[in-house]
Amino acid sequence: MYDKLKSTIVSWISLGLSIIAVFFSLCKGPHSADSFGSLAIVLSILVTILVGWNIYTFIDIKGTIKQIDKMKIDIEVLRQTKANKKAGSIQDPNGHIGDTSYDSQS
Repeated sequence: MYDKLKSTIVSWISLGLSIIAVFFSLCKGPHSADSFGSLAIVLSILVTILVGWNIYTFIDIKGTIKQIDKMKIDIEVLRQTKANKKAGSIQDPNGHIGDTSYDSQS
């Protein structure tokens, strides 16, 4: 929680500083197309990186993947439990449940 708040604050501060820098550079005097273009490119790259980092932190992909894996395990345990109850808890060492008269080549 603290990391998300910290990254959000850093993002807003950097965005504010970028806007202030653009304002001061526009008020300073005439610019050629090259200097203004390079300034815009640098600022847009920095803002894009910070916004992307903020979105990545917000989504927290690692935590979501761990939760999905845990749910998959829970679902498999429930399926196995239900299948064992349905088949009368007969299970051979190969993992076959229920009737043990199966074809060994399958």
